[in-house]
Amino acid sequence: MLVEIHDAIIEYSKSLKNVIDLNYGVTTLTSLSQGIIAFRNDILNQYNYNIEFICSIKEELIDPLKQLHLDQQKMGSSLNSNIKQLEKSLQDDIDNMEKLRAKYHNSAKNAEFTKLECEKKKLTNNREINAKIESKFQLALRLAKENEKLYLYSINDANKKRELYIESMKKTLNEFQKLEENYSNLIKDSLRKYLVFQVAFNRNLQYDIEKKANIMESINPYEDLRIFIQKNSTNSLPLPKFEFIPYISEIPNADTLSSNSDKGIMLLT
Repeated sequence: MLVEIHDAIIEYSKSLKNVIDLNYGVTTLTSLSQGIIAFRNDILNQYNYNIEFICSIKEELIDPLKQLHLDQQKMGSSLNSNIKQLEKSLQDDIDNMEKLRAKYHNSAKNAEFTKLECEKKKLTNNREINAKIESKFQLALRLAKENEKLYLYSINDANKKRELYIESMKKTLNEFQKLEENYSNLIKDSLRKYLVFQVAFNRNLQYDIEKKANIMESINPYEDLRIFIQKNSTNSLPLPKFEFIPYISEIPNADTLSSNSDKGIMLLT
């Protein structure tokens, strides 16, 4: 989410930069031109605020979250590897225990049937047969006891491994819980920081809006026009009334056309 916000603000900032680079055609310093300059400066400030905002988002929010996520993956991978090794070791002990259990049960069953066979054969008075049967029973009984010991040892080993697995699982789950708590707390802090950045960003914008509004209110086109006329007026304006300029003769003592030669010659009078 923060990455999408970051990227969206970058695209918006590019658009603001294009607006800033426009030619606003301001050549004279008037209240209207000051309003246009204030408008451009407002866009420029928004651009700068956005750049500062996205830098803060990246450095304070996105990068720490990414790093924590990577740390979680590494630690999680290590914890999972340890758990899998313990599971495999425990399963090996369980498989061995089951094999010894089956072996013990088979030997115990064999000893049991041998004993029954011995008791049946003892009904005869043949000592040789009875001795063989007794020897067979003792051998089966000894084998059953040996298998019983091995089975008991395997149970003990499997239970020890089980306890180790349980303790390791508890520690692993606690570690995963800590990772999740850290991640949740960092997200909480990130959202809180984002809100702080957003509030500061909006305050700056609000300040600039109020400042720009004051400048816009001070725009006076009539006063701008009056000042323009005043600065660009000359002594030749307005033009004087046009008067008739008589012809002055260039001939000495030319008085045939007018009795008042010093006033010039007016042909139509």
